[in-house]
Amino acid sequence: MNVMAEGIEYRRIRVPQQDGGVLVDPPLAGLAALVTDNVAAAESRDAQLFGRPIAEVAESARSELLDKALHYTRAYRDVEIASVSDAPRIFLAGHQPELFHPGVWLKNFALGSLAAQHNAIAVNLVIDNDVLASPSLSVPGGSIAAPTLTSIAFDRTTQPLPYEERPIEDAQQFAEFGRRATQQIRPLVHEPLLEKLWPSAVQRGRECGRVGQAIAQARHQLEGQWGLQTLELPISHVCQFEAYHQFVAHLLFHLPRLWDETNRALDEFRRVHRTRSAAQPLPNLTEHDGWLEAPLWIWSDADPRRRALFVRHCAGGWELTDRVDLQLRIEGDEDDGEQIARQLADAAVRGIKIRPRALTTTMFARIFLGDLFIHGVGGAKYDQLTDVLVSRFLGVDPPGYLTISGTQRLPIKRPAVSPVDSRNAQHEIREFRYHPERFLTPKQQETTAQAAITSKTQAIDGVKTRENAKTRHDAIVAANLKLQGLVASQHKAAMKRESNVAQQLRNEAVLGAREMAFCLHPEKKLRTWVLETFAETF
Repeated sequence: MNVMAEGIEYRRIRVPQQDGGVLVDPPLAGLAALVTDNVAAAESRDAQLFGRPIAEVAESARSELLDKALHYTRAYRDVEIASVSDAPRIFLAGHQPELFHPGVWLKNFALGSLAAQHNAIAVNLVIDNDVLASPSLSVPGGSIAAPTLTSIAFDRTTQPLPYEERPIEDAQQFAEFGRRATQQIRPLVHEPLLEKLWPSAVQRGRECGRVGQAIAQARHQLEGQWGLQTLELPISHVCQFEAYHQFVAHLLFHLPRLWDETNRALDEFRRVHRTRSAAQPLPNLTEHDGWLEAPLWIWSDADPRRRALFVRHCAGGWELTDRVDLQLRIEGDEDDGEQIARQLADAAVRGIKIRPRALTTTMFARIFLGDLFIHGVGGAKYDQLTDVLVSRFLGVDPPGYLTISGTQRLPIKRPAVSPVDSRNAQHEIREFRYHPERFLTPKQQETTAQAAITSKTQAIDGVKTRENAKTRHDAIVAANLKLQGLVASQHKAAMKRESNVAQQLRNEAVLGAREMAFCLHPEKKLRTWVLETFAETF
């Protein structure tokens, strides 16, 4: 990402399509220099939050992050990190606590490996302020010739809630999910990793009672068994940091400018990337009767449904609302940053949750928590906007980040097929319709088909006038019908080939999808891939 004087520039980031392919941007050969530049830039920042240097706020946030992450992680697994007090660098990544595909999981192993190579501590942020929309997983089954894709629920469906608020509603259904999903996929994948993962998820669910937390901790335990030494901490815990409350106070105090800069950056992004959808990459912030939408979420213990936070300036402070029934008043002015932050902390104690959205999550993480953030493709795209906001709103140079993703498909032996095969098959059928003579044998061309070929050739090559257009067309159609009859069996075989290719492509959409959850893959191939890809020292 380059933040130029004119704003956002076009970037083409694409996930690899080949099985086992890996995307790393920028190349790892320059990672040491990138981290060094990030550290130097952070040390030289002179921007402030309510008169307090950002570097000072970040130092407090980093210390609290490492302390809380070490305590959180050791509550459910061992981690070989003797001390975090003298850690010179922090590498970060993050994702929702879900059963994501291997390309996302690869980031976790890159995080651990690269942090170890560069004398840093690795912290994975569990983005539990996102919503669990559907407690289910798409699982392939059936046979190679006739595969199926079934949505298997791991809990009872309820109203969509943030992961941090979403309890396990049906413990029995949660416990049985592993068996049901394994039974579904076993005809295609003999020993899916789910068999090892899910008993741990069930055990963690009994301990914590939360869907996302149980899945994330079970996955992290498995990573530990594979030798990965990383810490984890949910964003909901980060949102209790004093530094986070100071960050939110700064956003609220300067919301009109942040609102303008965010919408301007979004409009620029769509213009540069020629994106017509107003919802891509994110919708613009809105305004209603003097209330400005902030890039934050809000909800309460009493009503844990996540809603957008709206803010209105009033005498002596601000009014905050979800525009339904939740209201909060914050008092203070430019000299009362600590007082505003304390009021936000007090509100959190009373069960009012103010959480960051995508842009503000990575803005806080990259500026206040770490020296390097590792993104996937989606995060890298929207963080072009974060870079602009960091530069224009916070007034600091945005730190560089790393984009990592990969493709790992289920190891199911199946006929090789691609859209090219479909296009070729369709072209062949079109040829039978308009040029059937190309499929005749030499003997047919000289005998039974000779008259029809001659008639068609004369109609095509003869003098063309408006008056004879219909006659010529009718002659060509009649000749084609005659010739098609002579190659009917070949045409039928081509139709069958096209149908088979179409079916194979439909099968490939199930069997070859890169989005299949990591736990549906067999352990041996997946383990080798994620552990060896970033094992080399850079």
